[in-house]
Order: sequence, then structure tokens, then C-alpha cells
Amino acid sequence: MRTLYYTTILITNDVFFIFQQILAKEILAMQKIFRWMAIAEELRNDVVGGRYQPGQRLDSEELLARRFGVNRHTVRRALAVLRDEGLISSRRGSGIFVNMPVTPYHISNRTRFSENVSIAGHQPSARVIRLERLKSGPEAEFLKINVGDPVILLEGVGYADNVPILFRRSFLPLERTGDVRDVLEVTGSVTEAMKSCGFGDYSRFSTKITAEPASVILAGLLQCSVGMRCYVLQL
Repeated sequence: MRTLYYTTILITNDVFFIFQQILAKEILAMQKIFRWMAIAEELRNDVVGGRYQPGQRLDSEELLARRFGVNRHTVRRALAVLRDEGLISSRRGSGIFVNMPVTPYHISNRTRFSENVSIAGHQPSARVIRLERLKSGPEAEFLKINVGDPVILLEGVGYADNVPILFRRSFLPLERTGDVRDVLEVTGSVTEAMKSCGFGDYSRFSTKITAEPASVILAGLLQCSVGMRCYVLQL
């Protein structure tokens, strides 16, 4: 390697003093930059490590500023990083919350919960909340039966790697499926119940997608905050 040039610079004491001041300001500015980056990294670890659970509200900016010994503007910059990464989201009047894990969910005329969760690389499971035989109400129109005809009601929660991601309420017309409560109680699966009564492969007539805020009960079941927007699928 050849040296291209060599320079010697001589400066006076006054110039050196000014240079020191400039350097000190640059170091202070760099410390401030590194500070919000370090805060973002620590909060990221809190979220990923489970200190803050999905759907849980983070501490307020004021509390975080006290925790890290900085002003709220520095905390705000750190939170913006996590927001851009999709880890948190702000809700007006409520605060900042940890986002729920995103699980791709394919909607088609053959939508199956277990298949969707498995394809996404997670372990599916289900828990039955309510299972009973009763007389049909408004759902009779969708089932093409008469109001008052007997149906089986299934309510349950679907999980991906033990994280609740779905609440379901299903009605099965008793005259077509028979009493499949024993299968539903064990498996929590409509697909398995349909198989047990001879419907090995079935398709959905229609799908309607809306959204509504989580009630207190639903928020408890899905381990999310009250008011969080949830998709509602009528299949």
C-alpha cells in the first residue's frame, strides 16, 4: 500500500479550546442518540421476553421516563421504534399496548382452524367453554331450520402455541348431526364432530367479516385488553 499524502496541522491554544467544546457537544449528542436506542432495545427485550404480555398496556411515558432517567421526548423516540417494528400500538385515550402475535389465517369455503394454525407453524389446541343442547333462535335462519328446532351450542377458545387467538360460537342442527356433544367435549372440533356423523368434508356457504371491540368477558378469554378490535367471522 502506498501513502497518498501526509499532513501535519498546527493549531493555537484558542483554536484547540474551541475544538474541545465542539467535540464535547458532539459526544453529548451521541450519548442522547444512544440513550433512546438503548431504551428501545430494553423495551424490546421486555416485550419479547414476556415482561409485557400480548395485549397488555405498557407503563405510561411518564413512568418510563422515570424508570430510565430521561425526558418523555427520549422515551417517545424509543417507543416509535417499537411501533415501527409492529411490537406495540397506541390507542387514543387508553395508552400503548403490546400487539398480539400475528398468525396468518386463510379464509375460504374450507376454512379449518387447526389446519390454518399448523400451516402457520404453530401448535393448535382448543378449550370448550360451553356445550349444551337448546332451542334455536336467530341462527335458525342461517341453518335453514325452524325457530325452536333443537341445536347444539358450542363455545370455545382456539389456541396457537397456547396463546388464545380465537373465540368461537357454533350451532349444529340436531336433526342433521345428531347429538355429537361427546365428540365436541373431547376434541372441541366441529370438523371432528362432522366426521363422526358422516360429513367427512364440508364447505362453508358464506363468510361475513366484521369487527367489534372486545367486551370484558371476551377480553378475559382472549387475554387482550377491553376494547381491542377483534375480527368477527360469521361462517
